[in-house]
Amino acid sequence: MKSLCLCLSLMITNAVASGDDFPAYVRITGHPNDAKVYAALEELSECDIPGNPLKDAVEFLSQIHAIPIVLDTKALAEIGLDANSEVTWKSKGTSLRENLDRNLPEKLGFMVDEGTLKITAANEVQAGPDIRMYYFPGDHTELFDELVHAIEVTFETGARKDGDTSIAHFGNFLIVKETPATHRKIEQLLETIKNFYYHPER
Repeated sequence: MKSLCLCLSLMITNAVASGDDFPAYVRITGHPNDAKVYAALEELSECDIPGNPLKDAVEFLSQIHAIPIVLDTKALAEIGLDANSEVTWKSKGTSLRENLDRNLPEKLGFMVDEGTLKITAANEVQAGPDIRMYYFPGDHTELFDELVHAIEVTFETGARKDGDTSIAHFGNFLIVKETPATHRKIEQLLETIKNFYYHPER
């Protein structure tokens, strides 16, 4: 946490001194609908489902968040579950991501797959590094250097011995190879910095 605060402080101080605004960035995804699904995972998600079939709970969440949520029935069958397995689902004041983490049966997990949110066996969910790209319009060469350094120092991207991770920038693209959990932290960092510039009174 101290490292994160230090990186934020350094980046904010440098940018304010140079008079630059933190640019609006766009995450580049493989499927046109992926960005909508990722955004929905961070939306407020409240529900009270007392002992309904899993398929009904999933359909309810799909309608509430306006995204396709699909059940991987083959993977469920392999771990002794199916679409009619009963679930009790309660969530208040949490994101859809937290909602799923807390309420899905223990053997299940979720992942963004080809424009959908797939509910599948936990061992099917990719835990290793994957590559995500972020596009920053305009000329932000100095910002890229500071941003890459901040992510390297804060999350040890490219330096950890527990996996194959890396970060680089090419033109207007920031290219990050990380685990899904660390990707979420990096995106939270980007949003925190962006919100500071656009809403400094906060």
